[in-house]
Amino acid sequence: MQPSGVRVQQVADFKVDARNAGSGELKVVVKGPKGTEEPVRQISSRDGVSAYEYHPSSPGKYTVSITWGGQHIPKR
Repeated sequence: MQPSGVRVQQVADFKVDARNAGSGELKVVVKGPKGTEEPVRQISSRDGVSAYEYHPSSPGKYTVSITWGGQHIPKR
């Protein structure tokens, strides 16, 4: 994720490394400044590493929530 922010309508991308996570289901949710879910798209998945992207539609803070088997994965 970009630490300095992303401009509206520009791509924001990130990767999730679940190679050592064991069995479970990966879930990614992006919420916009009003708390509503924003579209997020998986663009690749290879060897346990998945890449995602979203396009912020309005200015403000976006929250990315990543869970594996229902457990929150902390940001590294």
